[in-house]
Amino acid sequence: MGLDTTSSVTSCPPLDQTMRFLFEVYMSQLVPITPDRVILNAMKNGFEMYFEVLISF
Repeated sequence: MGLDTTSSVTSCPPLDQTMRFLFEVYMSQLVPITPDRVILNAMKNGFEMYFEVLISF
């Protein structure tokens, strides 16, 4: 019925919630003190680490 991507995303909601929570905490601490470019770099690094963890499973 659906695409493979949707089924794989919905199959692990706890990881999704954890990532969203960490992301919000991360951003709430970074936004007031850092320029946009630093935030974007931190986001990129954070998601690269996140996907490395996913791949290792």
